[in-house]
Amino acid sequence: MTAKHNFTAQQNATFGSDIIYKDASDVVVDLTGYTAEMDIRYGSKKGKLAIQLDTENGGITFYNGEIQIRMTAEQTLSLKAQPCYYDLLLKKNGTVWRILEGKFNVLEGVTKP
Repeated sequence: MTAKHNFTAQQNATFGSDIIYKDASDVVVDLTGYTAEMDIRYGSKKGKLAIQLDTENGGITFYNGEIQIRMTAEQTLSLKAQPCYYDLLLKKNGTVWRILEGKFNVLEGVTKP
């Protein structure tokens, strides 16, 4: 079953969140050999793509059993200040797990670079 969690990011500020992924026995999953992908979409789950974070572009990394999601201030500034939706996929050996989903709120910044 896909877990639900909501995130909030602020425009022109660094965003980061760390997730510990555990199996049904509450044991941290060894993420060796996995890749991850997270699409953030405007307005609805089928809305326009706001940004894609993944293990290839460095937006998602794995460290000591944690899934680390990161965006630079430049990336958050490029997002429209509005509600978005996301899901997070883990992939390994042709199998895909949708482990997390929810709202991704982007708050408008006042100070612009």
